[in-house]
Amino acid sequence: MRIGSGIRLVFALAVAASPATAADLALDLPVVCRPGVDCWVVNYVDLDAGPGVRDFNCGQASYNGHKGVDIAVRDFAQVRAGIPARAAAAGTVARVRDGIDDRAAAPKGQECGNGVVVDHGRGWTTQYCHLRRGSIAVKPGASIAAGDAIGMIGQSGLADFPHVHLQVALNETIVDPFRGVLFEVEPAPEVEHPEHLEVLRGPPHVAPRAFAAF
Repeated sequence: MRIGSGIRLVFALAVAASPATAADLALDLPVVCRPGVDCWVVNYVDLDAGPGVRDFNCGQASYNGHKGVDIAVRDFAQVRAGIPARAAAAGTVARVRDGIDDRAAAPKGQECGNGVVVDHGRGWTTQYCHLRRGSIAVKPGASIAAGDAIGMIGQSGLADFPHVHLQVALNETIVDPFRGVLFEVEPAPEVEHPEHLEVLRGPPHVAPRAFAAF
């Protein structure tokens, strides 16, 4: 399915959970582009809990402690021309930050650079980092739809190349959108119900792979 000249990839974060905890969240690609032609996933979520690195495909396309998915564009000339970063799902803008220079040293505690956090309800949030200075197009409290422009892709904060960092969380716990979260199985009456879902850190029970791969 296409949006304008770009390809729309729908990412279904599959969660088997009781109604009181969570529901599925579907995410669109946060940039209109042609994957493999003018945009690329460079880093995935690091699923290794220790000092090593492991991406969703058991490879090393990440770095230690990385909490999101980095989608890069070709070069800074494209950034100057303006490439919108878009909301991956409908929600309410929770926080924004602007005013940090592109391609400059990241101030301590502001490694995300210019960014936006969107609350999708039911404990789900997405965060968008490294946006271009002066480009933030939304304000806290605003309701936005999937695909709405929230700013322009840039290289602010801790960023070695122009890209948007998409970070997904459920109840403040990082979720790799390429893997989803652990299945929560309905327990027998005598078994205490699990209190929360956790980020996938290994087998055995995982939700189906969530993202349509590039």
